[in-house]
Amino acid sequence: MRFTRHRAVTSTVALLAAFLGGLLGSAPAQAAIPERPAHVAANDVQPPAKVTGIWECVADFTGAVPMCWTPGTDNVGVAAYDIYMQQGSVFNRIGTVTVPTVDPRRPYFAATGLVPNQFYTFYIVARDLAGNVGPRSDLYTARAQQGLPAPTPTRTPTGDPVPPTPTPTPTASPTPTGDPVPYPCEVTHSDAEWGTGFSTTLRIKNITTNRSFGPWQLRFHFPGNQRITQIWNTTMTQSGQWVTVNGPSWSVIGPGQTFQLGFNGSYSGVNNPPTDFTLNGAPCRAIYL
Repeated sequence: MRFTRHRAVTSTVALLAAFLGGLLGSAPAQAAIPERPAHVAANDVQPPAKVTGIWECVADFTGAVPMCWTPGTDNVGVAAYDIYMQQGSVFNRIGTVTVPTVDPRRPYFAATGLVPNQFYTFYIVARDLAGNVGPRSDLYTARAQQGLPAPTPTRTPTGDPVPPTPTPTPTASPTPTGDPVPYPCEVTHSDAEWGTGFSTTLRIKNITTNRSFGPWQLRFHFPGNQRITQIWNTTMTQSGQWVTVNGPSWSVIGPGQTFQLGFNGSYSGVNNPPTDFTLNGAPCRAIYL
């Protein structure tokens, strides 16, 4: 009889645990990281450093926030990154990126299934080969992309001259006397890579106070064998390593204004970013994210 009573108590405890487990739910299991290599000490307790430098690095998603960040550092090596998103009053893990599946020089993750044009907040933590978890990154808030608009025909007013055919060497536009900045323009470059492909976003900013660009033409030089396969918001021609981008006929970049364009491409070897940006022949300052 004593044995029967012990089984009844055990069964009651098991049922109660199952009931509480059903109420509380369970956290999603973390994605597995590679097995600990022989050279990683079993007593390694030093966590990876804080993840930094999160930015939006692709421009053609719908209902998603694509993000890249500066690679994490660790005394033995970062093995994975866990991405958390705010849902209500808590943050839940929505994905894990293991280092062997991404370029360790440019970690990347896209939060998908979101409502376009709404803001979402994230943070990222790094894990090392010993399973130590680093501190969380600063919060990153971004608007879910709503996709690139389909190009629509632009009505050309009567008498509007036909734009000239782009030439490999554009004529330099004269710089107005007294321009207060050494460069009249600024080009911010960011991109993401996969295999032998890449996606690039360029933001052209007029940093003058008394000059407008319109119509405008942007020119730059690829240092390698990159070839553009698709471009949006503009048209372009490529001759070898030189690319000429022509802005839409309606586009005028006034003082302090910005125009954003993007393109996809292919390459082999190393995908170093383009250089020698000019806007209507005037050199632009380049910023690389």
